[in-house]
Amino acid sequence: VRNWQSGDVVSSIEIDGLPWCITSVQGHVWIGTESGRILVYNPKTMALLKVLRQHVGGVYTLLVTRQGQVAVWSGSNDFTVMKWDPAGQFLKLYSGHTNGVRAILHIGPVLWTGSSDKTIRVWDAE
Repeated sequence: VRNWQSGDVVSSIEIDGLPWCITSVQGHVWIGTESGRILVYNPKTMALLKVLRQHVGGVYTLLVTRQGQVAVWSGSNDFTVMKWDPAGQFLKLYSGHTNGVRAILHIGPVLWTGSSDKTIRVWDAE
């Protein structure tokens, strides 16, 4: 974390593995890692709150949606997308890509995913 005025580092977190993506979910920081774990931190105390272990490949992308109920989507090198609630409860698996999922977009009732398999898939997100 850096001071926004000076640019000086004010704190840091050592994690086991490489961080591939970061997002904010209802005041917590979610970090997708190359190991497939999603780490959930309290940004004020820097404490690790939870480790989500559903993916078996690195997590390339995280998306938070606020259309209706808040949901979190993770795209992985295991060729899948997973839907989570903000508390970190696994909700649903989306599979069908034949390579890593690198991009996610949620518009209305559908979810768009982009993969290294050179396809864009459009899913029913409800």
